Amino acid sequence: MATTADIRMGMIIKLDGSLYSVVEFGQNKTARAAAKVWAKLKGVDNTRSIEHTWNSGDNIFPVRVERRPYQFLYKDESGFTAKETEWHRVTCFNGLGRVVGQHATKGMLVSVRGRIHNSKWTDREGVDRYSYEIIADDVQFLSRSKQPTESDDVGNDDEIPSD
Repeated sequence: MATTADIRMGMIIKLDGSLYSVVEFGQNKTARAAAKVWAKLKGVDNTRSIEHTWNSGDNIFPVRVERRPYQFLYKDESGFTAKETEWHRVTCFNGLGRVVGQHATKGMLVSVRGRIHNSKWTDREGVDRYSYEIIADDVQFLSRSKQPTESDDVGNDDEIPSD
């Protein structure tokens, strides 16, 4: 829980059962009355925009919202259903690398927290090339590994597509 002194631009708060993003806020202080904090709020889970006023020091309820890009399914000209997928190279060192190597399988859903590392090199033709990878600090397994069945192509372990 937080108070009105903690309001910031972009903060997501829960108000009357709905989520709102703070678009603008300010404080009004009069000589004889307590200060008031006002905010223009835009609905996160609806399209409403509202203005709300609190007494200075009132409790507000900030909410942590995780935003993810959508993954779209589409059909190509041949009728094949495909997903729009982004591939990222992830590097795990030491004990984390051992754990991921032992327990991760192709197709598992994982959450990776780390930093992006970029490299630049010049190929044989003299063209500058760039690569990006995620150096993992933490990997969380969000799904169980899939047990191979007879119908699965176990020997086909495709690599990440090259750029």
